[in-house]
Amino acid sequence: MFRCTDEVSYWLHENEERKQQIAVLKETISELQEELRNHRHRIKVLELQVRFPHGLSRLWVNHQQQSFQLCCVSQTTHAAQLTFLDLWRCPTRGSQIPCVDFLLLSLLSITPPSEIQHARSCPIDCASIYYNGVRRSGLYTVVPSMAGMSMEVYCDMDTDGGGWTVIQRRVDGSVNFDRSWRDYRDGFGDLHSEFWLGNDHIHDLSTQGDYSLRIDMEDWGNRRNSTQHTS
Repeated sequence: MFRCTDEVSYWLHENEERKQQIAVLKETISELQEELRNHRHRIKVLELQVRFPHGLSRLWVNHQQQSFQLCCVSQTTHAAQLTFLDLWRCPTRGSQIPCVDFLLLSLLSITPPSEIQHARSCPIDCASIYYNGVRRSGLYTVVPSMAGMSMEVYCDMDTDGGGWTVIQRRVDGSVNFDRSWRDYRDGFGDLHSEFWLGNDHIHDLSTQGDYSLRIDMEDWGNRRNSTQHTS
């Protein structure tokens, strides 16, 4: 009888601690979302101010810095939300509190105290997003280390292990690829369908280190082939 009562008291205490830790996660996510809203507001103000010629150079630099910080806060908020969701997938019983502790440590590791540390946590390509635990293909914001400017890219997290930054996709002919050199320099199309990422963007990504180029092709007879080249 006493043993049963003690066990019930123990689990009530454990559940209460878990509620408190969930509250900490909610508060942290709320703070990150507020910071994200503030950065968006600052970027909007800079976009309005940059229309005037006076101080154009200084405002453009500020706009770049705010865009960079917005990317970092967005990625950190996304990671915090994933951590919160993972909390509910923790095993029950005796292992639930260590699991919560581990997730809290993970959350602390992705919410460093300074803006410089925020910048270091920003992904430089789709491979870094993949290695941070993201496994869903889609659009993500990356900040190439040499460029310092954020860009939106499509990440393929399914093909051959995942982590591929897609630089071109042609599927149904919905986008005209007969373009000027300026279009190929800056990029064109729709990242959701057909597009060319842009020579400048590809250069910023590929000069960060050694990369592999993978080409997947399919003919009108649904015959597929692929080739891969490593730098």
